[in-house]
Amino acid sequence: MPVKTNKTVPGVERLDDFSASTLHPEWEWNHSPDSEYFVLGLDGLALKTASVVGDFLNAQNTLTHRITGPRSVATWHLNISGLTQGDRAGAAIFRDESAYIGVHKDTNGTKVVFVNEINMNQQWQTVSRGTVAVPSPSIDAHEIWLRVDVDVAPAFGLSPVAMVHGLPFRGV
Repeated sequence: MPVKTNKTVPGVERLDDFSASTLHPEWEWNHSPDSEYFVLGLDGLALKTASVVGDFLNAQNTLTHRITGPRSVATWHLNISGLTQGDRAGAAIFRDESAYIGVHKDTNGTKVVFVNEINMNQQWQTVSRGTVAVPSPSIDAHEIWLRVDVDVAPAFGLSPVAMVHGLPFRGV
């Protein structure tokens, strides 16, 4: 049960362009990364599809950063020009209940999507791969900005999560 207090802790503000030769310590991989499928350097971080899986919770080379709660905002700038049919890219809030905003590229074009209801059971096995709650029309873009604004208080699973895309940011 969360404890309410008047104490505050300053939030972490950080810009990471991924131009260093190694990741900063606050970043970690969700699974053992396959170094053949990512490049880190002067041009930033480039991720390639390491394997095709049914859901992002099992995808290799998923980079993670812990939420500093109860409220966090994160913004990403993605170059999506290298996506090929079947690729997915985006930003997720995940644990046993998950959601993401991202880009899906398939035979119907490239679309910005909001996917929710991605769930795991108590054994941490995926039981729901999610539902595209908000699709967009096809887009013709090489770059996209994504923002996630999350509040994990007052109770886990009951807090609103707003995910937006574009500049200026628009709700999905």
